This record gives sequence, C-alpha cells and structure tokens, in this order.
Amino acid sequence: MLSATLRPSSVTSDLLRVGRAGADHLNGVLLLAHFPVACLLASIYGDWPIALAFGAPTSALAFALTRKHPGRSSTRIVVSVAYMLYSALFIQLAHGLTELHFHVFAALALLLVYRDWRLPLIAAAAIAVHHTLFLYAQQIMPGVHVMVNAMSGTAGLYMLAVHIVFVLVESTILALMAWRLEMEAEQTQVVFKTLGELGWQGRQNASTDDVVAAQRTVVDAIRALEECSAELESAVIEQRAIDLPPSEALYGAFLNVAVQMRRAAECVESLRVEADESSDRLRESNRVLAAEIERATALTERAEAATIAKSAFLANMSHEIRTPLTAILGYAGIVKSESRNDDLLSPRLMAVDTIERAGEHLLAVINDILDLSKLESGKVVSEHLDSSVAQILCDVDSIVRARAVAKGVSLQTRVLTPIPERILTDPTRLRQILLNLAGNAVKFIEQGQVEILASVAVAGGREVLRLAVTDTGPGMTPEQAARLFQPFSQADASVTRRHGGTGLGLTISQRLAVLLGGAVHLERTAPGVGSCFAFEIPLHEVPGSIRLDTFAACIARSVTQAPLGAEAETPTLSGRILLAEDGEDNQRLIVHHLRNAGAQVTVADNGRIALDLLDAQQGSPSPFDLLITDMQMPELDGYSLARTVRERGWSIPVVALTAHAMSEDRERCIEAGCDDYATKPINRSVLIRTCHRWLSNAGMHRDVAATLPSQFEGDPEMRELIGDFLVRLDERVESMHNSWNAGELDRVLVEAHKLRGSAGGYGFPTISAAAGRLEGCLRERADHALCVIALDALTSLARAAVRHETAHA
Repeated sequence: MLSATLRPSSVTSDLLRVGRAGADHLNGVLLLAHFPVACLLASIYGDWPIALAFGAPTSALAFALTRKHPGRSSTRIVVSVAYMLYSALFIQLAHGLTELHFHVFAALALLLVYRDWRLPLIAAAAIAVHHTLFLYAQQIMPGVHVMVNAMSGTAGLYMLAVHIVFVLVESTILALMAWRLEMEAEQTQVVFKTLGELGWQGRQNASTDDVVAAQRTVVDAIRALEECSAELESAVIEQRAIDLPPSEALYGAFLNVAVQMRRAAECVESLRVEADESSDRLRESNRVLAAEIERATALTERAEAATIAKSAFLANMSHEIRTPLTAILGYAGIVKSESRNDDLLSPRLMAVDTIERAGEHLLAVINDILDLSKLESGKVVSEHLDSSVAQILCDVDSIVRARAVAKGVSLQTRVLTPIPERILTDPTRLRQILLNLAGNAVKFIEQGQVEILASVAVAGGREVLRLAVTDTGPGMTPEQAARLFQPFSQADASVTRRHGGTGLGLTISQRLAVLLGGAVHLERTAPGVGSCFAFEIPLHEVPGSIRLDTFAACIARSVTQAPLGAEAETPTLSGRILLAEDGEDNQRLIVHHLRNAGAQVTVADNGRIALDLLDAQQGSPSPFDLLITDMQMPELDGYSLARTVRERGWSIPVVALTAHAMSEDRERCIEAGCDDYATKPINRSVLIRTCHRWLSNAGMHRDVAATLPSQFEGDPEMRELIGDFLVRLDERVESMHNSWNAGELDRVLVEAHKLRGSAGGYGFPTISAAAGRLEGCLRERADHALCVIALDALTSLARAAVRHETAHA
C-alpha cells in the first residue's frame, strides 16, 4: 500500500501545470519585446530583411501559443527554441558582436522557471544545430555573411566546438536543477498525501483501545476466579456446619470451580494472543510512522534548501540583469540628452526612446517578480510607524497626476469624511498599495476621470481607514473580474497586448494589504461604466493627531514641498570620490555622471584594490571624501569592504550601490557599515544628490576620527556614563528619523536641542555641533534639502561614535 501511495499525485501535476502556464504568459511578453530590439539592431547595422523574416514570425508564434495554449509541453518547447532563434538573430544582425552571446546563457537560465529538464537540452540542441548549419553555409557559399567571420577553416571549427561545449555544460547543469526541482515538488506533495492517508492517529487510538479492552477482560476473569474460590470456601463451611460428609459437599463445588478455571484459562490465552497481535500492529504502525516522519523531515529540509536556492538564484539573476540594464538605460539617457536639438521624429531619437521604454519595461517586470517572490516566502514584514496619511495621499497624487496629464485624463483626490493626519502603520507598504491601484486606473483608462477617495468607516465594530480608486474606464465583465488577484493574470489577453505588464500588481497589492491587516477588493465594475477598487486597514490613530476634512488640508500639512518624483536641480559636486565597481560599462557611466557634476573620481576594479587605495590615503592631506561601492564584486565584495572600513576606524562615508531593490536589502547594507544606499539601474539625479549630501560634510568627516572619542575617555569614572550615553544615542537618533518621516518636525527640533547639550556634556563636541546645525536649520525653517543633510550628518557621526566605542570597549 505504501508503494502505491508514493506515486506522484495528480495534485502535483496540476500545480506544475498552473506554474508553467504563468511562466508561458511571462515568456510570451518577453519574446514579444525581443522584436523591437531586433529592429533596432537592424537599423544600426543595416540588415532589415533578416530581422523581419525571422523576428516577426518567431515573436508572433511564441506569443500566440503562450496565450492560446499555456501550460502545454509543445508551447514550452516552442518558447525555448524561440529564445535560441533570437540569440542567433541578434548575433547575426550585430555581425557577431561578442557581448550578445550572453543572451544565450540568460535565455537558458530563464527556462529554469518551467521546472522541465528537457527544455535546456532542447535549446542547446537548437543553438548547436544553428551554429553547425551556419558554418557549413559559409564553407559552401563564401559570399554569405554569417554571424562570426572567424568561424571558417580550423579556427572556425575550434570556435564552434568551444561554443557548443559552453552551451552544453550550462544546459546540462540547468537540466539537472530543473529535474531536481520537479522531483522535490512531487515528493513533497506525495509525503503529505501519504501522511494524510496513513491516519496514524486513528490507528494509534484504536491500538490503545484494544490493549485496554484486553486488560479489562483479564481483570474480569480474575474476579470470576476469586468469586469461585469464595463460593467453594463458603460451601465447605456450610457442610461442616451441618455435619455433612465433606466429600459430598466438595465434589460439586470442585467440579464447578474446575469448569470456571478452564474457561478462564481459555479466555486469558485468547486475549493474550489478541494482545500480542495488537502490540505487533502497534509496533509496525509506529515503525512506519517514524519512517514517514523521518522522510517528511528530510523532504522538508530539502524543500527549505530549494527555497534558499531559489532566493539566491533570484537575487543573482536580479544582479545579472540589473547590471547591464544600468549601462543600457544610463547611456540611452546620455544619448537622449545630447539629442535634445534633434527632430522628435528622427530615427536616432526614436531608437533611443525604444531602448529606454524596453529597458524600463524589463525593469518593472523584474521588480514585480522579486516583490511577489519575497511576499510568497514570507520575507516581507510590515512595520508599525508613526505615518502621515496626508503625506501619502500627496505623494500618490503627485506621481499619478503626471501620468494622467500626459494621457489627458482628469485626476481628483478627495477626502469624503474627516481622516486622521497621523496613524500607526507601514507607510511604504500603504503607499505602494494605493499607488498600484491608482496607477492601474490611469493605465487602463483612455479618457474620462480617475478619483482617489479617502474616508473613515466602521467595520466589525471598529474604525478603519478606507482608501478607494474609481475610474470611468472600460470596466469588466463578471468573467474578467473573476480572474483578478491571480498571479500573471489580467482581464484578458488583449489587455496585455495593449498595455503590457506582468499581471502581478493586484496580487502584490492584495498580499501587502493582508500584511497590514486589511484586504483589497473589487467593489463594483461594469463594461463601459468603470470600476472601483477599495481596501481598508485598521485605524490606529496617533494620540493628539488632528483630523483633516479636505485634500487641500492634506496638502497644507504635507511635509514635502515639491511633488514626489519631480526633478530637482542637480547640485554641483566638489570632492574626491573612490568608486569600487567591477563592471567596465558601469564604471564609465558612473564616472561620466560624477565628473560632469564636478567630482574627482578614482576607480577600483574590486574591493581589495579599493581597500589598498584607502589604506594608502590614510594621513594624506587630501584623502578620499566618499566611497561608493558595488556590493557584489570579486576578490572582496562591498559588504566585506564596508565592514573592514568600519573595523579599522575609518570615518569615510560609504554609499552602497546594488542591484537588490527590496527594503530588507537596504537594512543589510546599513548593518554592514554603509551610510547610504542607491539601486541599479542608476538614476543620475538620485546618485548625484546622494553624493552631494555626503560630500557637503567632507571636511567634518575628515576630522571625525580625531574628534569622535569623548574628551573624557581617559577618566575611569566617566567610562560607564559615556557607554550608557552612547547606547541611548543610537535610540535617540533612530527616534528622530521616525519623527522626521512622520512629519513631526517639532519633535525633531526638541530632540536636536536636547542632544546638543547632552553631547557636549559627555565630551562629544562634534556631535554637539552637528545637533546644533540641525536645530538651527529647523528653527530658521531652512530648505528641506538642507535639513535632510544636517540630519544625515548627525546620524553618520552618531553611528561612527557608537562603532568607535564598540571597537574599543
């Protein structure tokens, strides 16, 4: 029975089929996006017939199959071959450009999402056949312009062999990984099904009942023997009492006792046999149960290892894709800025716009997949912070309004009932949910109006904050609405064709809302009328918070003076920057941005070289003012570099540069010793403003190492007091940041004033001066950016002081 149970269940097949159907939808979109890239390469290198003859049919066939027959084996095979055809087409169009060979390896890695070991091998066979045919074509038709001019004669055979070996090795590894993932999914499902069928608890209870019943029967038999003995004794006494011959009295009683004892012995023997059989069954059940528990434990450990491997794979894929995207979008921006005087319809400007749109679309797809992956694995946790509802409404309105104006759509934000200014929630997650809903409304509407509505309602006997987004867009049928809130799903395939996207937005919003204690739901929709999406979260109002009854009042209470996302004037940089980055394309791009802004930049190819340069600059009259480091590098990565810098007591500010885009990744960088954080692809304005914030205090940072130890450090009576102060200092600075994020500038002012006095009293004049600068900025109501710089400078000094104390404790 056990062997029959261990066959792969139909449930596992259904789960794999659903996952593969979702992967088909994603790959269909990606293959459709390949065709504009092929056209771009054709326009650059002048080979339009090949691009149109091979690119258009390949994209059309793959996209049609992924929409009409998702989840089928034939569809997956066509997708894998289509990726290889595009790899060959890109290389052909670019005349054998070496960098485009990486498309083959990236495409093979993407096929792993299917968990089908055959696909990497099929793709490898396809690209091997292609290379062989092209080599043969060049040998029999010398006039044919093939993809790699060097692929002729002996050298061509050697290059062909090298290419095939590399592709086959990666394909074999990926096929083994896919096979292992598929088998682990099947085995995990089978184990839980087996445990359910085993019903071990019921059998355990039944076996226990058998033993108890046997014990009761034996006890009853013993009691019967005791009664017989008592009866015999009574009969003997009675016969003696009436002076009868004992033999006559004993004979009948003896016969009766003998019969009773024989029956009792037979009963006891029968019960003993039954008890032995029950014990054997119980031992066998326990043995089987122990084996299944051990097997389930092993499979659970393997599943956890597979989950860890999946997370590592997604992180590495994110880094590998975002790193070239940094160069693509960065250089596209440079070319676009240099082409401002060109005709808007010029082929050059249109090509650059195509590159930019395709790159941003790919970035959005990657972000959605990473968000969903972390939500599914339970790695995203919500915070409980003092948050400004007014600020969140203003942020979302300003971001979405720019898109609405561009489409000619009316956008209104209204407060229906008075709402609290401040509540306890996770502002980042709340903003993301509302931004997703409002962004979808503007995205799918062609004309009409979108409204963002805020109110306080009562649900389940308690107040909730209700946020809704209504639109007068196309609306949905009941069948279309039933497909919402499912990963990789939209109303229908035409939505994806017209508007693009992965179909993950509502799924992510729903799971984030659950994380905050609420839920997103479709309140109403009808074709041609529009839709209304709403969600509620528990209302934890901050004591003393006022209520705002109009959106104008929200704007007045908003901390941010300029709309979120608006381009501020790019500042000028002054100082020496050390850049640790191993990618040559990204090196050139970042150096271009920083030098154009006025900074002096020195480049290190990895963390080890950067550490040597920093060490050599110690004691120099003009040391580096800022370190920017990529977090994934050979020799010594950015995390190890930042930790080493802090362990050696160097006070240089460190800005992390990484392709990992989740808030948890920022915390990891800060824990390693970094002071700030920027993500790839690089946004030029954000990068320069970040550098300006830290370079503005370069002189102060150069003197930090000498001024951070307390002036009373040598006083034994002050050591314990200084340690207590530094423990509280970290908490006080964190509290100031929370108050700043919640818009409570008065609290920040009070804390800065207190810290200015106490830091001086404990012998930290540098921290006291930094707190005084922040206090002055707030009292004079200085520019928002200046206040941010002052707060960040104080934070950097406080953290450096705590690190110094920890290192010398």
